[in-house]
Amino acid sequence: MIQITDMVAFVAVVETASFTEAARRLTTTKSVISRRVSDLERELGASLLDRSARSVRATEVGAVYY
Repeated sequence: MIQITDMVAFVAVVETASFTEAARRLTTTKSVISRRVSDLERELGASLLDRSARSVRATEVGAVYY
């Protein structure tokens, strides 16, 4: 079941292009944001974000979902 908190976390990551900044914006931890986004991706059955050591950006599917 998709949770609103997972969607809020995803939106924050897309808007800040950072798990750390998203966590700061939502006053939680980076690990919580990561888990929520992973849960959302699992529920949707699609990768929503391209993660690299230096950047985070929405995949094509993630951009449509956003």
